[in-house]
Amino acid sequence: MEEFEVRVVVWDTLDVVMADVEGTSDVYIRAFFDPKDDKETDTHFRCTTGKASFNYRLKFTVNDKRKNGYQLNLQVYDKDFFSANEILGETVLDLNIPVEDTQLTQRPVTLNKNYCNLAMKDAFKDIKWKDDTSFFVDCYRMVKGKKELGGRVRISVDIFPKEKALANEVGEARQEPNHSPFCPPPIGRISFTLNPFKMFEQLVGPALRRKIYCICCCIACLALCVMLAPIIFGNIISSLINKAIGL
Repeated sequence: MEEFEVRVVVWDTLDVVMADVEGTSDVYIRAFFDPKDDKETDTHFRCTTGKASFNYRLKFTVNDKRKNGYQLNLQVYDKDFFSANEILGETVLDLNIPVEDTQLTQRPVTLNKNYCNLAMKDAFKDIKWKDDTSFFVDCYRMVKGKKELGGRVRISVDIFPKEKALANEVGEARQEPNHSPFCPPPIGRISFTLNPFKMFEQLVGPALRRKIYCICCCIACLALCVMLAPIIFGNIISSLINKAIGL
């Protein structure tokens, strides 16, 4: 039985929907060929822009005895602590061609732009390339019977014969050895600060922040009107009394 190592680097996302009431999502990515052997990234907590950052390597061992082929499932999730995690979108990548090429040539295959345009043009026709070796895949979900975009995930994929993988070992996630490609620390993650305004911006999404700001402005205006009302009504009544007595 021949084995292969599939290395998937989850870089970042775009346009992930905001699932929480405060206008945020706690985003993580799940990937698998077999649901019983799934892998997950860490979690980008309190993502407020749809742009979650991971730079996280996932490694899968597959063999040439798979009956269902090599279908890589990618799912975008919102992590919840008091209920089941919510799936925001998913997609499936057909990797049969590059795995077969790896088996035939006994050489690693990288899904770069040139290779995909030549060997996987139909399967990758909707792929949006970020650079020569990483690309965005669209993940969809069903909402009230309609297919809606749940987010876009940028990944890169390398496939190695097992022997070549062992000779060119890399770590999971961002662990050492960290190369081919190097996975830097994620950016844009929540960070603790004593500045309450900074923390508020990190914990609450922009749409909800605008609503809160509008409500605060309305309350401030209402409070100002209540404070000024006695003065205004006092002046009006004084004017009416003065006119009534002819002053």
